[in-house]
Amino acid sequence: MSKQGKTRHRQRTILHWAQNGLCAGCGRPVGLGGRGPKSRASYPTFDHVIPKCRGGARVLVNGLLKHRGCNERRDDLPPTGCDRIWQTLVRERLESQQAIDSWNIVITPKTHRVSVQGSIFEP
Repeated sequence: MSKQGKTRHRQRTILHWAQNGLCAGCGRPVGLGGRGPKSRASYPTFDHVIPKCRGGARVLVNGLLKHRGCNERRDDLPPTGCDRIWQTLVRERLESQQAIDSWNIVITPKTHRVSVQGSIFEP
């Protein structure tokens, strides 16, 4: 797996933990991917709360874990109220002492970059 692939998998793993294994689109359980086609509707994906086309970065504080089908339904539309609620809940979990202890997470206030075990997760 490439460095970028490992980073993306790690981001999905952390979001899975922060969201208690639930899809931010439909509220049903979402897995971590595993084996099987990535094209299936239930495959877990990183949804950019602020879409990339609107300047959103692939950083944990701008991401939610959603099934591919749920992510594709929203497309490049602005975030919904539910997306904002999920984003707030995830951010609170990422800033918790449990996250710091479990994942070695540090969020840089100005840039919103997330450091994990000494490496920076950003696009």
